[in-house]
Amino acid sequence: MSEKILTDRYQFMFGNVYQKGAIIAMCLDLYLIHYSNGTMDLAKLMRQLAESYGPTRPFDDDMLLKEITQLTYPEIGTFFDRHVQGDQPLPIKECLALAGIG
Repeated sequence: MSEKILTDRYQFMFGNVYQKGAIIAMCLDLYLIHYSNGTMDLAKLMRQLAESYGPTRPFDDDMLLKEITQLTYPEIGTFFDRHVQGDQPLPIKECLALAGIG
């Protein structure tokens, strides 16, 4: 969990993350499975992050997406840049197609 999750800096984003978080997680999971040819998924990434962070060691908000990109694939960083930090809509149809839907 972010050390600053309840601070004024991030509090205004709570609704946005709450509403889009599940879809972002779905896309991230499907991209990880796709780029790794099935050897990595969101659960594996979460276990890797849990080795570094926990209840007494929060992650650095400004570095988390970069760290996830380093642990995974450059394309994940592009997804974050465009659709999480950027203003492009989430690529829901593209992600669902990776799961054979659509």
